[in-house]
Amino acid sequence: MQQPQQQARQYPYHQSGQKTAESQSQLPSGALFDRKVDLITAGLQPRYNTYLKDESQGQISRGNALVMCDYILAMNTEINPSNEYRKTTIQVLIQLSKFLSKSDQKQQKKPFSVITREDVLAFLDNLRKPDAYGFFIVLRFSDLIGCSD
Repeated sequence: MQQPQQQARQYPYHQSGQKTAESQSQLPSGALFDRKVDLITAGLQPRYNTYLKDESQGQISRGNALVMCDYILAMNTEINPSNEYRKTTIQVLIQLSKFLSKSDQKQQKKPFSVITREDVLAFLDNLRKPDAYGFFIVLRFSDLIGCSD
């Protein structure tokens, strides 16, 4: 009996930063996306749910929010973080997404899948006060998504 092969998680952007042909079909439906956001923001103030769901507020793109959801859901499975740790992680990744949007004039919202090491270093240099906690989260996240040099 042949076992079905599992596919790797696909994001709407290819490693090179080019949108794939099926980019819209790869994003989860509204209900699934909302459920993921609800899961990662459970126990936090409602504003964190709004930050991730409401793209019209200019916080982050839906694609970046989806990557954040997958990252935090994986983190929940591995280490079961406290609410405070999840809140800090969401805050830092939203700051990173905003910074990338401001620094890249060619596109409004730069996806996490195409950030470079230089982008991460520029973001860390731009933080107003030393935040070792945020520094650790960004470095771990950039390693997880395979940040290119």
